[in-house]
Amino acid sequence: MNSSNKSMLSNPFSSGSGGAVFEIKVQAGFVALMLCEGVCPCLHESWPIVKVIFQTKYRGVNTDDFLVITRNDHTGGEAKLLVQVKHSVAFNMSDSQLREAFRAAWTDFSDKQLFKDGFDAIALITGPLSKTDTEDVCALLALAREAEDAQDFFTKKDLANFCGKAQRQKFEVIVHYLTDANGGVRPGNAEVWSFMKSFFLLGFDMDLAAGICVSLLQSLIGQATGDDVKDVWRHIVYVLAHKNPRAGAITLANIDPSLKRRFALRGSRTPPTIAASTRTAVGIPPSPVKELVALNLIGGWDEKAAGDRAVVEALSGMAFGDWQAKVREIWKDQDQ
Repeated sequence: MNSSNKSMLSNPFSSGSGGAVFEIKVQAGFVALMLCEGVCPCLHESWPIVKVIFQTKYRGVNTDDFLVITRNDHTGGEAKLLVQVKHSVAFNMSDSQLREAFRAAWTDFSDKQLFKDGFDAIALITGPLSKTDTEDVCALLALAREAEDAQDFFTKKDLANFCGKAQRQKFEVIVHYLTDANGGVRPGNAEVWSFMKSFFLLGFDMDLAAGICVSLLQSLIGQATGDDVKDVWRHIVYVLAHKNPRAGAITLANIDPSLKRRFALRGSRTPPTIAASTRTAVGIPPSPVKELVALNLIGGWDEKAAGDRAVVEALSGMAFGDWQAKVREIWKDQDQ
């Protein structure tokens, strides 16, 4: 191969296709959760996923890579997760992709016809997060969600034992982009706090063939189908590769029949809390779906780092000690 041909070679991400593949795999992960009757991350309610919609800009949604809709079958109430996917961002004041993501998120958050505060959430999903983004940005967002109100959050933010200097710097980055998205006017403290508790930064390693996210998704798939889990995962990605460019929407009613047949779906779409109690009543061991989803999002953690513990508790909804005990049970069950 001559030198001119060598100079033409490039990896998928530098030529632009890698980001699209990453996005499709992230979307496929949420479709897998729907097929496995898992729960959607980030939302307060553990309602079943009933629809995943792709490229939603034409619907007036600015956080437009995809939209996940969950529904309570008993009341008809819905909650949505609006998702923007960026393969990588730098959480500083000069990252154009981060600026774009915050503009879209703020626009959608401010649209009260679209976004229901207290029910809906917005997620920016990227590749694996850096240590500083995990410890500083995610922990800062978790602090906002744990605060009683805006005043409580801003009081804690300014106290060194609650929020370190690096976290306060990340807070200034968030305010910088929200001000930009708000036409140059800084939103009030109550609006900033309300936005931050509804906003999630999630790191997925979906572009790694042996990554933890795909491995755990395949573990979930294995609980819902008797087919080869890697083949089923490839089938889901294949379906998404055709749906995504056409701004398609997937439900259990319209999904590719050959894919749906691979899953043993329950006849009743009851919320997971009711389903778990039913399983216990008939003596069936409970399935750790919610914990596996949280583990999928968290990846790894340092039990000595306060930021890591805060992120684990925010995503799992459990005390850190309880979370570690539960994960040990899951791995023990997987080894048996």
